[in-house]
Amino acid sequence: MHELSAVEAMVETAFAKTEEVGSPRVVGMHFVINEGGHVSEESVRLCFDIAAQGTPAEGAELFFAWNPPRYQCFHCGNIFEGSHSDDSAMPCSKCGESALMVPPAEEFYLDSIDVE
Repeated sequence: MHELSAVEAMVETAFAKTEEVGSPRVVGMHFVINEGGHVSEESVRLCFDIAAQGTPAEGAELFFAWNPPRYQCFHCGNIFEGSHSDDSAMPCSKCGESALMVPPAEEFYLDSIDVE
């Protein structure tokens, strides 16, 4: 589960930020998940519970936002955002030909933290 190592690094980043600003704990962490990847909110929550145990982030509230999937048309090259769905192919928004989902460069990331 590669999410665990990524979430561990994010918890370490949040901990470093609390030290930097002189705060005793992290009260919220805001994640963005890019659709088209294989990460779920549930897996991030599970990994967070493991990674945050015994740290200033333990018990923090988790917030999630989702970026829509991106598609690329192989006929005209158009790259566009699709709707939130599980469809790996959809018609191009420009020419109507078949477009395939482009896997995201990063499946999820830490957008911001809230400290006490």
